[in-house]
Amino acid sequence: MRKIIPFVIILLFSPKLGLAAKDTSTGNGLLSLCTNKADYGDCLSFVDGLTRGALLIQSHYANKSVPLENETSSPAFICGPDNSTLGQVTDVIIKFLQDHPSDRHLDAVPLSLRALREAWPCKK
Repeated sequence: MRKIIPFVIILLFSPKLGLAAKDTSTGNGLLSLCTNKADYGDCLSFVDGLTRGALLIQSHYANKSVPLENETSSPAFICGPDNSTLGQVTDVIIKFLQDHPSDRHLDAVPLSLRALREAWPCKK
């Protein structure tokens, strides 16, 4: 049993197996993840979760009889085209991160939402 435990620990945290945590906490980490071919699937998963979460929040507030004050100015509100793809959304985020190197040390989630909001602002 003692010989198995170190082996399991090594397997769990081996980057080659994809079980180790990827850095998506900052724009730098997310850009690195999204521009590395080996990690691109993890990048797509991050962007998919982010956009689904933002759209869920947006849908929740849009269906309430009393909307949030200034809800269209909220960073979670994105009005992208109906036929946009996950790849296109990811490209928008990557381009934003590449074009704003001075902000990449900031949290990846607000940066990504800002990228999408600037690309597809909601009409007032």
